[in-house]
Order: sequence, then structure tokens, then C-alpha cells
Amino acid sequence: MSESNYICSSFWDSSRILKLSKDAKLLHLYLISNFRTHFTGIYQIHVFEMVGYTGLSEDEVTRTLRELEVSGCIFYDYEMSVVFVFRH
Repeated sequence: MSESNYICSSFWDSSRILKLSKDAKLLHLYLISNFRTHFTGIYQIHVFEMVGYTGLSEDEVTRTLRELEVSGCIFYDYEMSVVFVFRH
């Protein structure tokens, strides 16, 4: 069975999103639309998966996760490989 995730067009109107780099916008979109997403916004995902699906390098993913954390979009626990995506 196929599952779909919808991204509201208002995503792009968020002042938080407007301030992000292009890599952060890409990674954020991936984090809210990949097959692991959960309605709670909390799920396990490894950095190597983000690298593989986004085309960003491991260093770029690490830097971009930090940017998303500082901007208040996500929290990522490297020890547990768990992300908490906050509502925008």
C-alpha cells in the first residue's frame, strides 16, 4: 500500500523557512516527507540515509541539521539517530 505525505503550500510562507539556506530547505522538506515520518514528528533516521536521499555530503547534512536546530525547526539526537521535527 502506498502512503502519501502532503506538504502545505503555507510551508513556504513561514518566516522560519524563508531564512534557511537552500540545503536546509531541502533537508527540511526531506525530513517532513520521507517514508519514515510519523504523525508525532519523532522518528529514527540515520545521517547516512539523509546523505543518500538528498545528495548532500555527510558534512553538509551535519552542518544543515545544526542550522535546522538553531532555527527551531528540528532537534536531532546523534546518539540515538532520532529526529524531532517541530511544526512550522
